[in-house]
Amino acid sequence: MNSSYGGNRNHGRSGGGNNYQNRPDIPAPDVKVTETSYVDDAEKVILYLKESKKLITTTQLRNILAMAADILNQILTSENKSDSLEQELVERIDYLRVRCAYAAGRDKEVDKFLQISRLNEQIKKIGNSKKRFMLFYHYMEALVAYNRFHGGSDI
Repeated sequence: MNSSYGGNRNHGRSGGGNNYQNRPDIPAPDVKVTETSYVDDAEKVILYLKESKKLITTTQLRNILAMAADILNQILTSENKSDSLEQELVERIDYLRVRCAYAAGRDKEVDKFLQISRLNEQIKKIGNSKKRFMLFYHYMEALVAYNRFHGGSDI
């Protein structure tokens, strides 16, 4: 699976998040991000980045989480009770992918984080499903929490 950011151009980034390695002696974690694994997956990602000396800042993570929180608030206040998201929310989720791509282009540490965590892949999986958005959101919260717990800085 190609997780490049920016259409068909790869811009020198590696393919799937599972193939990226900062150091050959530390294998990248295999994250699945399911309802039963997302907490452990988040901790694995953060511990991998810490061992590789590539922690993303808590501020960078919280910026992504803040955009997701705005979408979550709109979902929670919506009168739509089905599992399908309204088109406006699907478009906002797509825009979240764009913002992640922009952040990755500006900072190679963010790019590495997005690849290792498979965050872009998780955003794509949301589609128009509220349930998949909630899983993504909880995974984001877990990433922020474990980043902070394991020494993520606020620089």
